[in-house]
Amino acid sequence: MATRKAPVRTPAASKKNTTNKKSGSGSGSGGGYSVKKNDDKQILKALKQLLEGGFAKARDQQLANIDTMYATQDADLLKGYGLRSEQLGLARKDNDKSEADASFANLANRARETQDILAQTAEQGAGESDTAKAQLMAIQNWDANQGEVNRSYFDTVRSVNNAVNDLNVDTRTARINLATQMLGDKQQAWANYQNQMVETATQAANLRANPYSNVYKKNAGDYKKIVDNAKKVWVNPGVDKAITAWEGAAQPEEGELNNTELGNVATVQQPKKPTGASTGAIKAWED
Repeated sequence: MATRKAPVRTPAASKKNTTNKKSGSGSGSGGGYSVKKNDDKQILKALKQLLEGGFAKARDQQLANIDTMYATQDADLLKGYGLRSEQLGLARKDNDKSEADASFANLANRARETQDILAQTAEQGAGESDTAKAQLMAIQNWDANQGEVNRSYFDTVRSVNNAVNDLNVDTRTARINLATQMLGDKQQAWANYQNQMVETATQAANLRANPYSNVYKKNAGDYKKIVDNAKKVWVNPGVDKAITAWEGAAQPEEGELNNTELGNVATVQQPKKPTGASTGAIKAWED
């Protein structure tokens, strides 16, 4: 009896090979590099947009924000200065009113004391010389009281003037500090801008210098742009002279009173001495 041979079955090698061929076209190094090339184009395009205006636009907006903030703070500082100056001006007016009231009351008191002295000397039968001497008491009392009024007035004037000086100096210093801070913020904004330009130009230069990239360009001059950007430094103009020379609207005022000016001193002519009975008159009477 003849034996049958079993049919030979070949494994599905052809299918495996077919699968390898299909998958090999997408997983090789060539496919990955083509994606990289496309990325380089997009990256370089984005870097150019930043270098050609993107960073500058952001810088300008940041500088505008700094100016706006500075203007707001300086205006608020001057507003506070104006309010405090107004209060000091009211203190000056109150001092003037107080001095005027006290001086008038002192004059009235001198007149009253003079009348009392005249009445008392008349009752005692004092002569003209004694009456004149008695009136000196009222004048001396008036002078002492007026001296206290004047001293109080000028002390207050000096106190207000010191407050005005302090306010002016403090406000000017605060404005200078505020302007200095503003300039420092601008300098920092420009420094950040230049650093961004240098770093971005370096990235673009590295892409264009890569011979395996499709954005490669020999001697593109990118490194010169890097050096040029690195050399640029913002020149600080310094604090505006209008601020450094600012003295304030409320300036100290010298106090003046009518009774302290020589031109207003009252001059009184010396009265004639009292004339009593002379020897000649007695002799003529006897005759």
